Amino acid sequence: MDPNPAAAATDAAPNVDAAGGPPAKKLKAAPPPAAGTAGGCHLEPNVVSEKLLATVNDLAKSYKDSEPYKHCVMKEVFNPEVLREVREEIINNIEATYKETDLFKLFQTGDMGNLDQVAPEVAAKLPALMKLKRALYSDEFREFVTTITGCGDLSARTDCSCNVYAHGCHLLCHDDVIANRRISWIIYLSDPDEPWTKEDGGALELYPQVEGQTHTPAPNPSLSHLPLWNTMAFFTVTPGKSFHSVQEVFASDKPRMSISGWYHSAAPPEDADKASLKQLQLRAGEDAKGAHEPIAGGEAPLSEDDLSFLVRWLNPAYLSEASWPKIRARFEDEGSVQLHNFLKPKLAQEIVSACVAEDKADGLGNKRCPATRRARGTDGPAPQAALHALRAVTRPPGPVSSTSAAGDMGNLDQVAPEVAAKLPALMKLKRALYSDEFREFVTTITGCGDLSARTDCSCNVYAHGCHLLCHDDVIANRRISWIIYLSDPDEPWTKEDGGALELYPQVEGQTHTPAPNPSLSHLPLWNTMAFFTVTPGKSFHSVQEVFASDKPRMSISGWYHSAAPPEDADKASLKQLQLRAGEDAKGAHEPIAGGEAPLSEDDLSFLVRWLNPAYLSEASWPKIRARFEDEGSVQLHNFLKPKLAQEIVSACVAEDKADGLGNKALPSYEAGARDGWVAMGPPHKQRYMRYGGDAASGAGASTSGGAGASAGPLLERVRSELFTSPAFARFLKAVTSVTMLGQTGEVRRFRPGMDYTVAHYGILTTDPRLDVVLTFVDDATDEAASAWQAGEVGGFEAYLLADEEVDAAEVYRVNADAEESGVLNVNAAANTLNLVLRDEGLMRFVKYVSFAAPGSRWDVAMEYLPEDPPEDEEEGKEEGKEEEGKEEKAADE
Repeated sequence: MDPNPAAAATDAAPNVDAAGGPPAKKLKAAPPPAAGTAGGCHLEPNVVSEKLLATVNDLAKSYKDSEPYKHCVMKEVFNPEVLREVREEIINNIEATYKETDLFKLFQTGDMGNLDQVAPEVAAKLPALMKLKRALYSDEFREFVTTITGCGDLSARTDCSCNVYAHGCHLLCHDDVIANRRISWIIYLSDPDEPWTKEDGGALELYPQVEGQTHTPAPNPSLSHLPLWNTMAFFTVTPGKSFHSVQEVFASDKPRMSISGWYHSAAPPEDADKASLKQLQLRAGEDAKGAHEPIAGGEAPLSEDDLSFLVRWLNPAYLSEASWPKIRARFEDEGSVQLHNFLKPKLAQEIVSACVAEDKADGLGNKRCPATRRARGTDGPAPQAALHALRAVTRPPGPVSSTSAAGDMGNLDQVAPEVAAKLPALMKLKRALYSDEFREFVTTITGCGDLSARTDCSCNVYAHGCHLLCHDDVIANRRISWIIYLSDPDEPWTKEDGGALELYPQVEGQTHTPAPNPSLSHLPLWNTMAFFTVTPGKSFHSVQEVFASDKPRMSISGWYHSAAPPEDADKASLKQLQLRAGEDAKGAHEPIAGGEAPLSEDDLSFLVRWLNPAYLSEASWPKIRARFEDEGSVQLHNFLKPKLAQEIVSACVAEDKADGLGNKALPSYEAGARDGWVAMGPPHKQRYMRYGGDAASGAGASTSGGAGASAGPLLERVRSELFTSPAFARFLKAVTSVTMLGQTGEVRRFRPGMDYTVAHYGILTTDPRLDVVLTFVDDATDEAASAWQAGEVGGFEAYLLADEEVDAAEVYRVNADAEESGVLNVNAAANTLNLVLRDEGLMRFVKYVSFAAPGSRWDVAMEYLPEDPPEDEEEGKEEGKEEEGKEEKAADE
């Protein structure tokens, strides 16, 4: 049921979250905003059916005996008039966000459990929804639920949202276990005037256990429930047992709409380590394919006997020696290649015919309802009718680019003629663009020389929040880059809509290095074509984030190619991102004297002026140290003393307000460039503001607080006085067991709508480092905290594992395509210290901060040089691992 299985923790003092240490585990999310409560709330009349409440004993027996695990589905639960009002209120007043990962594809609202506290002006427009929420979390209804389920006491926390599954949306199998969730519930709000049927899909599917295997669901569900109007389903959240999914929605014109949430207990369930989310966080490679069959003679050239054998299988075109250099060059340039029509036509047709016949016999494909679970497709967004169901906003993710792109259309008429036949106007445009006459037109304007016959184009759509960071477009033989804008001709594009094409000048006196900010921008106006010469280290450009929420930035773009790569191809931005490991890493570390010593009374007297006293209690150190040693990282919340932390937060919020940044305000590249703050580039690797002023600059820069303080001096004083002190190094040893030999660091600001860093080989870790990053953001409201916590507005720090044995271009593409490939994600939160032991082979980046973020991400980013552990200690660890492995092998045998 849960389409966001990545967050939950409880508040504690000291508030410590464990984090998955590189390279195998993931950081537990920062604690959520204080949950809403409904304790003492009483059931309002005319909301829940009194008749239903009277059947509690029968429902309890049914629940106890249900299979494949304890669950209940109740019909006609609520007053239908109230429920109709709830449905209309949600459709007319609440926006949903499009979310898609390997697990789910759906539209979802934010948390509605605390809406009356977080956004009372919105809650005021939703009286029926608020009445329903109060009923669900009333004392009476909680007692009704606990009597049926026998789940024991439930906490006062409220936790719910609205989900819409449009055509093609789905949620794959999982058990819903996160933190203290105890009972999962869903209320279906499908259109009451259009009854839901089996042919519409979207069923809630429940999975049995594999016989003889605990905590392992069978491949197919054994029971399903349709999302019928005014029906409520709930089940006990049980680690490794309460497996369920939402079947793909087949209906093209009626979305599957529901409200869902959880009742929570005071503590996590037993066997929480058996939860599906935990199973997905196994050690790296644990589910990888087994042993590879050895190949004899793979290094030898193709012989005549080889060719005689292969010609029985392969298209002869691929056995022509003349074709190999072209394929090899493409593979070496890009790290991958597609070979169409690979097998001999007769054999290929035989295989295709057999596949088609079996699909037909099985009743699969072409929107037929599948009899059992089949592979889920993710081919395209929901139709416009479904988008309007909740005025949904599309927000596809991505660390370097964030767009939806069609496949290559340059060869569509050859590769997929049946698709091309449906696009006669597009094919006509493509032929015109790549005609001899238009090529000559382009070469005459640009003076680019002869162009090859290659066609290369696609369609790109930048929806609300989408963007493309700075790069120069140089790959292989690209010569001219072009874009044709197809924004809505009836809704002229304006500066306020964002999405401009931004062009970057060179840094004065530095070739192949772009300035931090663009010097020129062009709006994506209807029926406009832009093109430029692709020049290594010079043709730097980006696509500004799209601010418009209701009109996507649509374009066709592509390249004209030359016969050979351009001169200075080694200066291209992609090549610069593939520098030797560590070439862009931070410089020399300032040595730390006495970092190996225990904390003294003088140290504590110094630190108590800065740190939350809870972290200076010796009793708290073993807990933090154990987490750090187990996981390789840890988060310490409420780290600085409250008065100092509040002073810093207030200064940060005030400066964002003065600069007109955050909460969807239109950003300006000049914002914040004053009083010691300088923009850092180059933008194909990073853009953020670094504070270079004096800690004494600005009023109130002291641990005792003061009116009118500036964020830069306050943060710089934390860096220069606290984080560089031997006392703090000794504190780090107390909580990590690691001696610090040196340190370096900076004060940074990542402005919404502008700033980020990019993962690249130049910052690849070559020797272990301890990252100590103190973050500040505006997360004073639950809504703001949720935005940072969920990563919806960026600003989190991600750690990636790079494999130097793999081709650099391949690693770059993989890391650029999916932040999910990260080893570790660390969300930003106010006054939170993040400790991450960064091992060899890791890269990291700060995700682009969206203009929709509540404000800037501010941080003090330190890097400490840890002492190498003694050789005998390392040997002991390795021996321990070997012994553990032997024990596991013996147990298996």
